[in-house]
Amino acid sequence: MNWRQVERKLRKINYTKGERSKERIIYNCPCPDKSHPVGVGLHPSQEAYPHDYKRKLGPHLDDF
Repeated sequence: MNWRQVERKLRKINYTKGERSKERIIYNCPCPDKSHPVGVGLHPSQEAYPHDYKRKLGPHLDDF
């Protein structure tokens, strides 16, 4: 899954890149995937969204 696809899915739930709150803690993407450069991809924390949504985003969300 490339980063553009991830962003498209995040946009559907009104995610704003760089937003920080108790419900949506944002981390630098730690995945080794070459689809987006190191330190560029931002993913929601595991606490932020329901488990089934994380599964839709792709397996590398669970790497941290």
